[in-house]
Amino acid sequence: MESTVGHPRPLKTRIITDRPSAPWMTSHIKELKTERRRAERKWRSTNLCIHKEIYRDLNRKLKNAIETAKKYFYCYKIEECVTSKALYNVANTLSGKGGSSSQGSIPQTIPADQLAERFAAAATAAAKAARSGTSPSSHRHHNSNNINNDGINQ
Repeated sequence: MESTVGHPRPLKTRIITDRPSAPWMTSHIKELKTERRRAERKWRSTNLCIHKEIYRDLNRKLKNAIETAKKYFYCYKIEECVTSKALYNVANTLSGKGGSSSQGSIPQTIPADQLAERFAAAATAAAKAARSGTSPSSHRHHNSNNINNDGINQ
């Protein structure tokens, strides 16, 4: 025992994978995740029903916040498409055929029929703009929302 006193333990090497945040990740969502994790630890340590309900409520709030942020993010991506090529690139990214793999699924927060209508409207607007040489936003038939980089309406 005396021979190990005064000698530091050997350093452990750990591999840390640095992943980029999801493009729809906001500071609000990060705060909710932290709160939810804190509530989960509290519930697991006390095993009380009230703490479990608090945890479940925060879990629902987080899920809704993520769904909303994804919806606004993808709507913004679709809205900003100027050409049909850009729209197809977004569609391929959503379907997992191209682009970054972190965006590889079609959002479940937008009903399929509305998503198809948005793609069709954006493609039509892009085609009209290409023919007339104007911005496709002037040809759109639906309201465009002001969305910031976090995917939230302004």
